[in-house]
Amino acid sequence: MNDEFEVEVDMNVPAAPKAEKAAKKTAKAGAGISKKKQEMIDRIMAATDEELDEPMGAVRIDEKTRKIRIIIDEMAGCKDNYEAVGVNGVVYQIKRGVPVEVPPEVVHVLELAIATHIEQKKNPYTGELEETERRYSAIPWRRA
Repeated sequence: MNDEFEVEVDMNVPAAPKAEKAAKKTAKAGAGISKKKQEMIDRIMAATDEELDEPMGAVRIDEKTRKIRIIIDEMAGCKDNYEAVGVNGVVYQIKRGVPVEVPPEVVHVLELAIATHIEQKKNPYTGELEETERRYSAIPWRRA
């Protein structure tokens, strides 16, 4: 016995009027998807493989200038108006509180600039000194 069979379908047959009307209505309504979500879906569908490999929230670098816009925040009690950031022997003097464009390598150095604050407290129950460690950004900065 042969299990193969052929089916011939005529694609020129019009759809039932009710089904066609329902399909148009669903397409118009966006199937319950907001306009913003639909735009995001369209962007993802049009994205290239390289763009999809990029992690969500990644910093976009202007490929022409290869610069990232940042602001180094002003600090209370700090008299210096500038922060010096060194990368491979090149020192960048960055003014605080002003948006500036810097190479990605400078941003990487700022991300790695972590300070540690160690605090000692006496445990009221045992009487022993206990250390707690808190890490924070040594240079307060943000992307502009």
